[in-house]
Amino acid sequence: MPIDAGTRLYGFCGGEFGRDSYGEKIVVASGSWNGIGWVVAEEDGRLVTATGVNWEQMRGWTREESYE
Repeated sequence: MPIDAGTRLYGFCGGEFGRDSYGEKIVVASGSWNGIGWVVAEEDGRLVTATGVNWEQMRGWTREESYE
């Protein structure tokens, strides 16, 4: 199940948004295409993307203490 726009994601997010993406992210859009989950988020004024996401794992990154 996709994540709502406006949701904040914290920390490295398991590297889903790239190895240099450590900041707080705000989800712009998310969905699924052909069964593959995707997320577009804003981080420090730029858009970052993740594909093939695990929705349950990603929901764990919505807590501030998840900076890992």
